Amino acid sequence: MGNKLESLEAEALQLTAGERATFAQLWLASLDEDAEIEDAWAAETERRIADIASGAVQAIPIADALAQVRESRVEFKGAYIELPPPLSAPAQRPRLEAFRP
Repeated sequence: MGNKLESLEAEALQLTAGERATFAQLWLASLDEDAEIEDAWAAETERRIADIASGAVQAIPIADALAQVRESRVEFKGAYIELPPPLSAPAQRPRLEAFRP
């Protein structure tokens, strides 16, 4: 088995960076045992795109969507989920001294 892997690796390293990236995506996708879920998400994505294109729903800016979510706290398994502050808020960065022993 080692010889096969070594041979495959040697051949793969002969590919261009783009070809290796494509090969890596295909290789990783081959490990996905639940293609049914991927198919369901693809169908849902197509449905949502069609709804927007037809005017059945209207898209809103992500900042507005996140603001709506922040305004309504969501309870999940007894705990409230809080989203981080909006990107427009100044970042609160801890000082490095706080991490020193």
